[in-house]
Amino acid sequence: MELYIGNQIDIRVGSAASVAFGAAFASRSRRAAELANFLDMENDLIAEPLTIVNGSILIRETPGVGNAIDEDKLQHYRTD
Repeated sequence: MELYIGNQIDIRVGSAASVAFGAAFASRSRRAAELANFLDMENDLIAEPLTIVNGSILIRETPGVGNAIDEDKLQHYRTD
């Protein structure tokens, strides 16, 4: 079964997870994805931005989904 990958106004953390899912299951994710809503956000928790080249988000080569969290921003936005 083919599928579409998209998100509901995710920040970069969620978009990177969707990219990792699509990369892991490439045979199931051949359709265009809707993952760029994070571009409408002013700030985020990821230390390094996602890279878009020719309409594609580049797959990170670091472990997991490739997100390094900016600890200062995380502390700033904490609510507990």
